[in-house]
Amino acid sequence: MPIAFICPHCQAPLQPSNSQWCCSNQHSFDVAKQGHINLLAVQQKRSKQPGDSKEMVAARRAWLAKGYYQPIANALSELIENNSTVLDAGCGEGYYLSQLLAAKNIDAVGNDISKFAAAVAAKQCPAAQILVASNKALPIAEHSFDYIVCAFGFPVWHEFQRLLKPGGKLVLVNSTNQHLYSLRAALYEQVIEKPEAQLPAFLTCEHEQVLTYSIEGLDASEVQALAVMTPHWFRAKQAAREALIEQPPSAIEVSVRLQVCQFNASADTAAAPE
Repeated sequence: MPIAFICPHCQAPLQPSNSQWCCSNQHSFDVAKQGHINLLAVQQKRSKQPGDSKEMVAARRAWLAKGYYQPIANALSELIENNSTVLDAGCGEGYYLSQLLAAKNIDAVGNDISKFAAAVAAKQCPAAQILVASNKALPIAEHSFDYIVCAFGFPVWHEFQRLLKPGGKLVLVNSTNQHLYSLRAALYEQVIEKPEAQLPAFLTCEHEQVLTYSIEGLDASEVQALAVMTPHWFRAKQAAREALIEQPPSAIEVSVRLQVCQFNASADTAAAPE
């Protein structure tokens, strides 16, 4: 059964076409030339251009194209079964979704709140439907997905619970405190390690793994692309940025935790913090 989309204004079913999506209440949305569609309601925007900027998206594209995060993409793909429906919630420029589509036979949707990211994702993932939309209010009918992937994103538990089919699985990919430690140490006077987030009680984790490796021999342009795609670059002082590029770390640590979870049968996510 095809994934059904709903109007972000009135929640009536949307009828997709190649050029425009419409609902029975005469709300219409144009398909962009890149292939994505903007279904982000105005009231869901916190700024004029929410999400990653064009600069951050370009930096992420340049870094990921080098293949340094391929082990993460491979590990993620191994957690998804063929012939399933998948939502990449907060898909960014589409790297992980494109790798997943190449490895598996799936019916996929990706969304991102950044229109710049969605435009690139649509080019990278022509087999998927890419939306400009917020995880807080996804314009998709309930019980649509076998899997929801949230990689380095912002989970919205009640929406994910609504969208998963009974028995559907949530795949989370998050950094550990060791992730990009050398980069952070170069940009900040002191690296503050925060307690790693714990899963809420309404989720049961059925699989967990930590993937850790080092990347060596990066040149200054590669280190800069990595830094710019993170918030650390924009939080750091100018002098620290210049020092990082002048003398890049000899190695960059990659450390991520992958978890496959299910919502408990009696899960109540209504009051859960986002």
